Amino acid sequence: MPAFNASYTLTRPEQELSEFMRDSWATFARCNDPNGDSVEAAWPSYQQTTADYIILNLTLSAGSGLFGSRCEFWRQHPCQFVGDKCNP
Repeated sequence: MPAFNASYTLTRPEQELSEFMRDSWATFARCNDPNGDSVEAAWPSYQQTTADYIILNLTLSAGSGLFGSRCEFWRQHPCQFVGDKCNP
């Protein structure tokens, strides 16, 4: 049941997404890995070279290179933080 609109009824796909997210977070908290026996879709582990991720939508899918172009600047200009200051 949604937290903010008690009169709204989830559709079957919304309920399935809700259950997937709940199961994934619970499995992650328990096992340090969101994938488990009750999880239908594999949540890819993060690799810096591919930046794989899962797209949480009514139809689950996976992607790679999340915000790649936005992050490229930071890959080319690494910054090492010391206290509250950045030392390039």
